[in-house]
Amino acid sequence: MQYSLTCPAQGCNFSVKVNTQNSEWALEKIIEVSSFHSKQSHPNLPLITYEQIKNIVLSRGKER
Repeated sequence: MQYSLTCPAQGCNFSVKVNTQNSEWALEKIIEVSSFHSKQSHPNLPLITYEQIKNIVLSRGKER
């Protein structure tokens, strides 16, 4: 399975993809990469919690 997420920030087209059979591992990796991306690419956006990032990933992520 491939899991992916595109950054929800307006005008940003950063996307992260992971290949795995384990959806929980995919979720953790996407959260890790997304958190790093947000801090590096969007430093002016308010910080969001782990739970908020998780909710974004779960609501906007795609499984293929």
